[in-house]
Amino acid sequence: MSILLDGTGGVTTPGVVNTAGETIATTLSVTGASTLTGGITVPTTSLGNVCGGTYTPTLTDGGNTSVRTSRLTNWFRVGNVVTVSGVASITTTATGATDLRISLPVASTLTSYQLNGMTQAAGYNTVGFVTQATTVARALYNSPATTSVDIIFEFTYLVV
Repeated sequence: MSILLDGTGGVTTPGVVNTAGETIATTLSVTGASTLTGGITVPTTSLGNVCGGTYTPTLTDGGNTSVRTSRLTNWFRVGNVVTVSGVASITTTATGATDLRISLPVASTLTSYQLNGMTQAAGYNTVGFVTQATTVARALYNSPATTSVDIIFEFTYLVV
């Protein structure tokens, strides 16, 4: 069975056959707050996939990190473009250049200039950037301290 969202708040289930072999069309009009359970298939449009959610990224050391704690992170996808924003608590082995690797919510094999973004150490005047490392994001920044620091990050990349 397929469910079509008609753009006016209505839902139609075309081509459903009942036990008597009769084709029926059921229409459900939705007003106010509603909850749908189960899966919904959104038809492909010129925008492609439109979806999003939260995930807890896997954080790995690219250099100068000793403890990495990921937090719940938001992501949103429109077509083949994904935007990610979140916070990670990082303890470094020394102040200075730091390279944190962040897993992607939607897999992609990245090449030059397909992922870009920014980082900031919360409470410090430290700004860095996010670039790609084939299948992960790389948060590059100068660590202001060797204590645990929250790193705020946001980046956008192409799904290829």
